[in-house]
Formats: sequence, C-alpha cells, structure tokens
Amino acid sequence: MKKLSIDFVKRPYKTRTKKTFLFLLLMHFQIVQAAPEVFLTYKGWDNTLKQAKENDKQILFYFGAEWCIPCKQLLTGAFIDSGAVGFLKQQFISFHFDADAPQSLPLLEKYRIASYPKILILDQSGFLKGALDNINQAPQGFIEQLNQIARSIIVIKGVSNSLTLGYPEFYTEYFKTHLAKKPDSLTVTKYLNGQGNLFSEVNWNVMSLFSYDSKYLNYIIQHRKKYEDLYGSSVPFRIYEITTQLRRVYMGERDSVKYNRLLQEFLPDPSDAGYKRSVESYLMKEIFFLAKTGMDWPKFIARSKSYINSYGAMSNQFICNYIYYSDCQDVEVYKFMLTQSAFLLEKDPNNRKYLMYHGCFLYKSGDQANAASFFQKAIGLSKSAEQREKTLNEISKIKEGQGLGH
Repeated sequence: MKKLSIDFVKRPYKTRTKKTFLFLLLMHFQIVQAAPEVFLTYKGWDNTLKQAKENDKQILFYFGAEWCIPCKQLLTGAFIDSGAVGFLKQQFISFHFDADAPQSLPLLEKYRIASYPKILILDQSGFLKGALDNINQAPQGFIEQLNQIARSIIVIKGVSNSLTLGYPEFYTEYFKTHLAKKPDSLTVTKYLNGQGNLFSEVNWNVMSLFSYDSKYLNYIIQHRKKYEDLYGSSVPFRIYEITTQLRRVYMGERDSVKYNRLLQEFLPDPSDAGYKRSVESYLMKEIFFLAKTGMDWPKFIARSKSYINSYGAMSNQFICNYIYYSDCQDVEVYKFMLTQSAFLLEKDPNNRKYLMYHGCFLYKSGDQANAASFFQKAIGLSKSAEQREKTLNEISKIKEGQGLGH
C-alpha cells in the first residue's frame, strides 16, 4: 500500500468557497468529538512530568493550528484510528496544543516551533527524544514513526527539561506575534556579542532562527560537530542553510578567498571514503563561482578542463548551463564551450537545450551564420507554445548581448 504523508505548513490557508467552509466546519466538530479520546488536559510542565512518572509513560506533544489543513487531516485521521489510539494510550500521555493559544507560547519558544503539524516525544523526565515534521497520515505508518522514537533510549543532549531558560525579549516577541515580528540583524548581533556560551540551548535557538552575521554563521560551521552532538539531526539541515546563504553572500561580494575557504571547510580527509565525491562537489561549486562572477576566465577554463578530465565529459552539461546563463563577454570562453556543447549534441542531437547552448556559444564566439541553424532547430523542437515563446525570447536576448540570467 502506498504510504501517505502530511506536509507541514507555515502560513494560514485562505478558504473562500462554501464547500471548503462546510468541509472545515465538519472537520472541526469531528476534532472536538475526537480530541478527548487520546489527548489529556495540559495542566503545566511540572504536572506533566509528574503524570508521566506516575503512569510510567513517555510524553507526546502535538502542535497544530485551526488554520492548518494538514493538522485537521491528522486529527481526523491517524489520531482517531483505533489502532493508533490504542498505541498512543499504551505508550504516552498525549497533549494537543493550539499554536495560537497563549498557553502554548513557552513550548513554542523552547522547541523553536515555526511549522505545523509537529510532534515532540519526551521521556518521563521531560528530556526531548525526537521530533516529527513530515508525519505519516496512514495509521500504521504513523505508529511506526512514533514507535521508532519511543523505542530509542537516546535523548537530545543539548535540550534541557526546563521551561525557565530566559530568552531575549526579541526571541519571545517573535513567537508572541506568531512569527510576524522578526528582529533586525543589529539586535541579534548585539545580543550574541554579549554571550559567553554560544553552545547553550537558548543561544542555539537564537542562532538557528536569526543569525544573520557571517561571523556567527561561520562559528556554527566551524563547530558543527559539537552542535550536532548537542542538538542532533536538526543541525545538518541548519548547516546546509548557512552554507547556501554564505556562498550567496561571498558570490555577491566577489570574495573568492572566503568562498573557497568555506568550501574547503567541508573537505574530508583524503583517506575518507567520500573524499573523491567531496572534491568533485568542491570543483563544481568553484566553477560555478567563477562563471557567476566572471573574475578569472582563464581559471574558469582550466578548472573546467580539470573537472571534465576527472569526472567525465557528460558532466560538462552543468558547465554549459553556467555559461549559458552568465554575463560572460570573453570570446575564448565561448570557443572553449563550443567543444563541450558539440560533445553533448553528438550524444543527443535533438535536445532543444543542447541546441540552444551550441547556438549561443557560436553566436557569442562570432559565428552568427552557423548559430542561426541551431536556433531554428531548437525552435522547431519546442513542445508547446509556451516553450516556443521562451526559446524565441532567449534567442532575442542572446542576439542583443543580454545575460540570460536576468
């Protein structure tokens, strides 16, 4: 049977039709009737820990919102399935929190919850074991997801079992305003500059949400192993966001030193099994930087040749794409690229994109006459009126000397 999962959402859905209104109204009444079956009334943090120990059960916190359709689907699906309800009652004491309700604020702050639906599982002492964002809608898959965390004896070391941590005012305000009031970079940087321990739970939460200063972004990267040891699987995703952000910044600043230093930070030891793959990724990102900034075209050609020689000629389609959408005005680059696009066409002569690459490189290297035939063939291979219009528009930009990346 195909497994279904519910995507989590960040913003309210706007429903305007009568049918949608009636559907949501029906679901609302179903939720009201079903909720008492599995969820207990939350009477505070200390009382929850007491209940968990008295009943010898783990703690499940479910976070949703009235405007969140996936949340309603979950509450009228897996949460009322007899098998799932039996499993939940056996393993957990469960609580349902409305993200817009004031009593939810301390938990939203502590666990940095900004998307719904979300489930947290804690041990009897209130230490976080794991979190679920992409929650399986099918009851059996839902049970399996929860059970995988419930069976584990591991807790996320950096997350305490206390709600009284003392967050900065701007952090609390962000959650009080339902994520609407985001602090400016100066406020966040000033706060972090005054902190002695950047590994604390509070400061990790702040940096996870608001760290704009490259100084602190680089700090997280440099100490990523310690952060991952403390805060688990959420860290690699944050690292990916940070590296993407920094690469974009350094590219905009045309700072090749910082850009390459960032790439080198992720190169493993040469004896590592993944070293070759990492070097391949490093070279491709360096080539992209050179194509995007146009700082050193001879170096771009040299690096591209090295990459193709090491990883195969078919990989040059990425390099062709970089130049096709660049602002390059160097004829030598286009002459070099003609060899690459010709190889691609040899393998796939009726590929519309490859024809456009070759036509562009011919035109930019001064052979406008031969370029026309490739453009014409690309137009003929357009599969729809929309694609034909796009092809004609790209040809027009190439002839006018405009960069296709704009």
